[in-house]
Amino acid sequence: MIDINFGDKAIRIREWKGKERRILQQSIDNDTLTPSLIDKILIADCCEVPKFLTANEANYVYYLMYLNCFDGSIAVDWECSSCGERNNSIMDIKKLLEEAEKSNLKEFETSEGVFVFGELQYNETIMNVFDQMTSEVDKLFLNLLLSIKEIRTTDGQVHKPDVKQLEEIMELLPINDFDKLVDYVGDNSFKFSPVQICECESCKEKTAVYCDYLPSLLK
Repeated sequence: MIDINFGDKAIRIREWKGKERRILQQSIDNDTLTPSLIDKILIADCCEVPKFLTANEANYVYYLMYLNCFDGSIAVDWECSSCGERNNSIMDIKKLLEEAEKSNLKEFETSEGVFVFGELQYNETIMNVFDQMTSEVDKLFLNLLLSIKEIRTTDGQVHKPDVKQLEEIMELLPINDFDKLVDYVGDNSFKFSPVQICECESCKEKTAVYCDYLPSLLK
């Protein structure tokens, strides 16, 4: 088992097995593969206790698991945006993982009360809602809602609202408080980006190249 600590939560996950590759390939062949299904196959079904993960946290798990299961590097074919030349670069997965920043979400005080952040259990229904969303802003807003564990109001009461209630609370929050809350979450959330700066062999222009683990996993 592999222990992964994100700062505000931790998971224990087993290494991927051949069946995960088979299910992924079948889903691709049947045109049924979705982001939530990938999460379920490669994370939730492999965890001792599944938990809700942000997109950055899930990406980190994918690449850390890839590093543990394979040789730790991925060859990526990319086109230089400057000269159009095709390049093939080796992405250093270990280095990308080392650059991740752990979460430091704890509490944030507003005029309406204190928002307390914490971990949530994996919810397949909510993951399916993510798949239906086309707006990145909506996805980020839902991520924010799912990160809030409870609210301690100014009158001393403690509320554990569900997602719908949280959405209503956020809509009534003074806009200054709302903006500061969003900034707090953005600044203190777990950060990971599977992007490496690569140099074009032809024109020497540097480009940020996305490293996709999935093709290497499926081959």
